[in-house]
Amino acid sequence: MFETVKIIIQLIPLILQLVKAVEDSIPEGGKGKDKLAFIHTVLTDACPQIADIWLTVEKIITSTVALYNATGVFKK
Repeated sequence: MFETVKIIIQLIPLILQLVKAVEDSIPEGGKGKDKLAFIHTVLTDACPQIADIWLTVEKIITSTVALYNATGVFKK
C-alpha cells in the first residue's frame, strides 16, 4: 500500500505537466475524453504498471483539470 502511495506521489508532477501539455496542444473544449484517453495511453505505454492504479491516476487528472479550470490556468 505504501509503495503505491509513493508511486502516486512521484507521478503527480508528471501528471500536472502532462495535463498542461495536452491542454496547450488541444485547447478546444468538449475533448476531455479524448485527452484523457491520450494521457492513459502515454502513461500506460511508458509504464504498464500504471494500469494497476489507473483509477487513482484518473481521479488525480480530473482533480487537476478542475483546479486548473477554477484558478484560470485553463481559459475557457
